[in-house]
Amino acid sequence: MQNRIIVVAGMRGSGKSTFASEVILQGRYSDPNDESERLTRPHSGVLCCDPNEDEAYDFIPNTVYSVYHKEGVTRGSAQDKSLEGFLDWAAREKKTRYAVRFIPDEYDEREGMFTETNEFCREIFARCPGSIVCLEEIHQAATNPSPSACPPQIRKIINRGRHRGIDIVACTLRFAECPTPLRAGANFYVIYGQHERNDVDELQRRVGPEATDDVQRLKEFQCVIFNTMKRTWRVATYDLRSQKLRFLSEEKHGSRIPASLTRGEGDEGMHAGNHGADEEEDGEERPELDETRRALRP
Repeated sequence: MQNRIIVVAGMRGSGKSTFASEVILQGRYSDPNDESERLTRPHSGVLCCDPNEDEAYDFIPNTVYSVYHKEGVTRGSAQDKSLEGFLDWAAREKKTRYAVRFIPDEYDEREGMFTETNEFCREIFARCPGSIVCLEEIHQAATNPSPSACPPQIRKIINRGRHRGIDIVACTLRFAECPTPLRAGANFYVIYGQHERNDVDELQRRVGPEATDDVQRLKEFQCVIFNTMKRTWRVATYDLRSQKLRFLSEEKHGSRIPASLTRGEGDEGMHAGNHGADEEEDGEERPELDETRRALRP
């Protein structure tokens, strides 16, 4: 089954984090009355990387502040506020459903959230099948949007998450600053107002001029939800009172994939970058794969 990847782009206060939290809570990201537009499997785990401690995720009952156990802290103790310790507890207690938010207590501001996000995703891929991972402020995890700058463990989930049943919701301030592997692999874009030139250009490349025009006409708290496979979109807003998505337009159909996408800036190196994540197995050799390949040769 294909894993689902949703990219949500919008400035602070636009409503993007509220939308992402509703995806997590309700398992829907397009038409709530259409079963084909829902996340098609129940998630056993909800894991959110939230460096700025957004109040939209206050519903998550558990919080950790590091990925791995800290030196001097007894493993499994009440003071152990690591993701590793939380997942140990969930396994020990045989929890079939759990939710946890990772708010890093410290990270190198020069390299941003690259290391923390990479290790967070490493734990999820290894230990959390059937989960949904929310990556807030994903632009902080990469120095630039190129594939080579994207944390390799994110690329690993993008490429191989379907085998583990792991879905991704990634939030970013600006569409053009979202790492290219996420933009290229997304099933849905949820776009709030974007007006910077680089963002408009990238939107035109990805969704076409018609949908981009609709993005630029959006009012406060409105968004365009774009289905990358069908190349259709609708204008919507999230009603806080009813806690439901309200559509403001009929479904619109765009032109075919823009020709620029066949080889555009930022896509070069995409396959090479993803290949590295695909093959990465935390340094472990895979001799059984070599034997299989030899057996399949004529």
